Amino acid sequence: MAEKTLNQEARGFLADVPEEYLFRCCDGHTLLNMKELGDSLKIMKHETYVSHANVERNDFTNWVRDIIKDGILAKDLKKATNQAQADKLVANRIAVLIKRSLA
Repeated sequence: MAEKTLNQEARGFLADVPEEYLFRCCDGHTLLNMKELGDSLKIMKHETYVSHANVERNDFTNWVRDIIKDGILAKDLKKATNQAQADKLVANRIAVLIKRSLA
């Protein structure tokens, strides 16, 4: 893939999603982009996290895969075993994408 295309893809992953595709947390918070997901994972109550990420469902993975369209982060989030790990995965991915988008 050409470097320019990778840069555009990175910026797309970091961009705000259309309003109709906001992530709506069970605690009432809404997330507009990957950065807000990362910020929320740092402060989110454990109960909120496990209501969205458990053995029956993984809403964060689905949102990242289906709405943000970042298959790499979605695959990683699917394997996350806890909130701290999910937070670290999102933060690391954001750092990579920011670096790529500026290249």
